[in-house]
Amino acid sequence: MSPIARRAGAFLLAIASAGCCPDLPDDLPSLLRLLDCTQDLDTKHCAVAKIQDVYGAPALLGALGGDNACIRSEAAHGLMLYRSDRVEAALIQAGGDDDPHVRMWAAFSLGEIGDKGALPILALLAKDRKDFVAAMAIEAREKIRKRRR
Repeated sequence: MSPIARRAGAFLLAIASAGCCPDLPDDLPSLLRLLDCTQDLDTKHCAVAKIQDVYGAPALLGALGGDNACIRSEAAHGLMLYRSDRVEAALIQAGGDDDPHVRMWAAFSLGEIGDKGALPILALLAKDRKDFVAAMAIEAREKIRKRRR
């Protein structure tokens, strides 16, 4: 299993056990601050799970448009649960982000929920100068192709 797949699996595990962080704040601005790179991975994953449960895709879409690349990255990752045209369009746009981690997680989430409309950005990302972005885009493209069969 690739390191990327392991991290994605760890994220899914954190979502499944979202009750692991009972001391998280309830308000969205505080939860979003917990997605910053200064936080540990468990806290970030639990915060994303709580945002998903309480606030849903609109909160993550808003975070995806923010100034903080770390928060945008976690938002792109968290959007993997929401299959909608609006989410797919936002992730496609995030595929052009300046930050490689945002591009990588946008590719990952497109692989989970995207349709054929995501294939052009994934083809571009498959040639990304950062290997981890390219690898994720190639994997995402294959997931979409398999779903379309």
